Amino acid sequence: MKHRSPSVGARTVLTTGIMLVPMLLMAVVGTAYFKEVADAVSEAEEEVRYELMPVIELQTLLLKAVMPPNDYLIHGNTDERRIFTLLKEQIDKKFNAIEEQKFGEENEREALRLARTQWVMARVVGQEIVDEVYPPKEPRVAAEKMERFDRMIDDANIHLEMLYKHIVDELGEHVEDVEASKAKARMSTLIAFVAAIVVAVIGGLVLARTILNPIRALDEGVSRLREGQLSHRFSLPSDDELGHLGETLNEMATKIERLATRDDLTGLYVKREFNRFLNEEISRSARSGRPFALLLIDADRFKDINDRHGHPVGDRVLSTLALVLTHDMRAIDRVARIGGEEFAVIMPDTREGPATDTAERIRRMAESKKVRTSDGENVSITISVGIAIYPDDGRTSEALVDAADHALYAAKAGGRNCVRKAQNSQATLEKPVKNTA
Repeated sequence: MKHRSPSVGARTVLTTGIMLVPMLLMAVVGTAYFKEVADAVSEAEEEVRYELMPVIELQTLLLKAVMPPNDYLIHGNTDERRIFTLLKEQIDKKFNAIEEQKFGEENEREALRLARTQWVMARVVGQEIVDEVYPPKEPRVAAEKMERFDRMIDDANIHLEMLYKHIVDELGEHVEDVEASKAKARMSTLIAFVAAIVVAVIGGLVLARTILNPIRALDEGVSRLREGQLSHRFSLPSDDELGHLGETLNEMATKIERLATRDDLTGLYVKREFNRFLNEEISRSARSGRPFALLLIDADRFKDINDRHGHPVGDRVLSTLALVLTHDMRAIDRVARIGGEEFAVIMPDTREGPATDTAERIRRMAESKKVRTSDGENVSITISVGIAIYPDDGRTSEALVDAADHALYAAKAGGRNCVRKAQNSQATLEKPVKNTA
């Protein structure tokens, strides 16, 4: 529990009265050190805002760009051409804006260049798809174009993911100045202690307890953040400048962690985190011999909701489903949004029976929800759920997701608004082309 304590300045003045000039020197060095730490933190936060956010926004736009050509091939709605054109303009502008940042690292510039190259090729193929007469004269050729378009978008996002990683790795480089200042501060403090002899030693011990120990805690915490441990938080017992600096660092770490792990609209984990959780759970279950369940959930006829009522209503539907999925879930369960209207739930230590019960509870709760439009109309929500159990339905992340995906498509084929468990026979089924139904 925090307690009220004199400020660093007040303690420095009191100790200076005992240690005289050597301690005054130490206070000056310490103040400069604190300022450099704060400046480094501010610079790191500014770099996240300037470099990281545009990359995340570009990844989101690229994922959205997949939908219009796919929807056009399925439904033939010419509005998809206009939507694709708008998305092309937004993506091109975002690429231009990011390139103007003039990344200092060659690997960052190369990753951005490769991502743009893939997008330029994908843009041409996507335009060919939406410009084609519907229905296509050669469905097989159109399907191959769609696969090539999806693959190019995926490749562009892979390169952007590499750029994202390079930027996050660079965050740790900002603490190097803090390390240099720390070395100079230690040397100056040592000189001051020697000059002050016994009295300086006494004063130094007091300051070591009230200032240097928190500095070490700050230094250790900054090093953890640099190593990518974004969940680390600082815990300082006082509410002085050091305590406030710790709170500032905590706020920065929270912002960075949320940007990297959470979906802006729903607050759920993003697909990157879902993949990490799934691989960790497979490793844990392989060691313990205990099963776990994977649920894939897809909003039924979500494309129709967006087309009829607009994207704001669609967003409210997704937000409502996020609340449904997290309601009454255990602390150990992990809920993620892994696609436009597709969600996933990882349930550790869960067999088929409890997993099915949970899926049915989620389905019924979703069915009971209504989203009200600005026109006063109530939009109904239903979901389809596919279940796969580790290790019965798959021993790798790819196999398990594929099994749950086949079960999800079986639920769709069974009339939607239902739950299906993966079956061994599904491993031989050809996965259908996914639409937004």
